[in-house]
Amino acid sequence: MTAKRIFHARVRQMLGILALSASLGISNAFADTVQIKGDAPQSYTVVKGDTLWDISGKYLEKPWRWPELWEGNPQIANPHLIYPGDVISLYYKDGQPHLGINRARGTVKLSPKIRATVIDDAIPVIPIEAIQQFLRKLKVLDQATIDNAPYVIRGQEARIMVAQGDRVYVKGLSDTGSDKRYQIYHIGDPINDPATGNVIGHEGIFIGDAKFDSAGDPATLLITSSAREASVGDVVVARDSDKVLTNFQPMVPDQQINGQILNIIDGVGIFTTLQAVIINKGAADGLSRGHVLSVYSKGETVLNDVTTESTKDTVTLPDERAGTLMVVEAFENLSYALAMEARLQMRILDEVRTPE
Repeated sequence: MTAKRIFHARVRQMLGILALSASLGISNAFADTVQIKGDAPQSYTVVKGDTLWDISGKYLEKPWRWPELWEGNPQIANPHLIYPGDVISLYYKDGQPHLGINRARGTVKLSPKIRATVIDDAIPVIPIEAIQQFLRKLKVLDQATIDNAPYVIRGQEARIMVAQGDRVYVKGLSDTGSDKRYQIYHIGDPINDPATGNVIGHEGIFIGDAKFDSAGDPATLLITSSAREASVGDVVVARDSDKVLTNFQPMVPDQQINGQILNIIDGVGIFTTLQAVIINKGAADGLSRGHVLSVYSKGETVLNDVTTESTKDTVTLPDERAGTLMVVEAFENLSYALAMEARLQMRILDEVRTPE
């Protein structure tokens, strides 16, 4: 073989090695991001009651990374709509995993589509019934809401306390209309950030629902349902949480979040999957609906082993990942989140962090 041929052969060899290395590099980078479960099914038929999170959990170690199975498109605004009866299929292309849907019209790629409307029959991202009630009856009022909210100044016939079927006069209510619906809250105890001690909100005690009756300042509202009597100073907020929350996708925050669980909604002490909590991080920290956070339980401090010289020696066990939360509503300095996964018991003051 001539020197020229040897040179060209070596060049081709080197180019092949470089191409293979690049290919492996891409595959490994993808594998680092998307970990397919060892027992992931080759196909799965969607049934009523499924959620995108549940289905993704059948295939992925980290269910919130399912958009990366859809051609790795970072511009996804809404998940592709999936319906009961669809057959989800796992396949590989160039060594990378993807999902497809088998329907009557054939197999199609699970590609993202931006939809302006919500189709009721499509499966939701997360169980809507698990969050609809606590979003409809907010448990926390941030300071901005309190400062800017209209408020009750009196009931009809000079009454201070009013209930269902009564009318109330409300000061500062400019956004009115015949189809407008409102909620009335009493401002409860302050909520303090355990890290700073600052007040970041107040407990919102739900009073009842109301609808527009007549315009003016004060305007008049009719109380349509009540959990307790309304009184002077109670705040009024627009009711806009009846929307079905399917128009978002799980994602990891761009920045490092280090916060804590402040409260468990409708629970005490310990919580588990599909329970709602309040955390001390919000929009000011870069959080928004769909952000996923890991929950860590603080490692216990225990007596050291018997080989130490002093019986007073202690050792702190490492923090353990206890579960996964998804933010479903973010306010300025706090957020509501839903427990999507529980590996261990989770408690108030457990830490929340950006997933690794």
